[in-house]
Amino acid sequence: MRLWVMLILAIVLACNVWGDEPVPRTRVGDRFIVKTFVGPAILEIDDDGEPVLSEMPEPPYVYNIKYNRGVMKFLYADGNSISSVSEDNDIRIESNVPESSLYFVALKVTEPIGLGLYSATAAGEDLEILEGGTITIGPRSATFTVKIELVEVE
Repeated sequence: MRLWVMLILAIVLACNVWGDEPVPRTRVGDRFIVKTFVGPAILEIDDDGEPVLSEMPEPPYVYNIKYNRGVMKFLYADGNSISSVSEDNDIRIESNVPESSLYFVALKVTEPIGLGLYSATAAGEDLEILEGGTITIGPRSATFTVKIELVEVE
């Protein structure tokens, strides 16, 4: 029995050390942030693969995201961005800075999910879209409360 437990712990440890990035986990009712970044075009690298020459795309940066309103609710974007939400669950973000933060609240338990980023531009030119991962929404635990009240004895 002890050997099985040690084997399982070794497998879990190996998956955590050598596996993919862990999926962030939140709970129903918690807020979370989605951060977006516009990166430079790499024009030249050195022998070690490090960028030597790069060029940052010009603003404005505009991107569109489709999300599931039944699973999460978009709250707002940071102060550097202008956001709008359409009736068909699209969020449009426009910013003059390359980094933005979008704030959401988790509404429902899910398996790992991501946002559907389907277009991104800089000064009207298309940007290559790199998906940034997923999040798992777990349940808020059941609770047990003890309340002490004073009573008046007659």
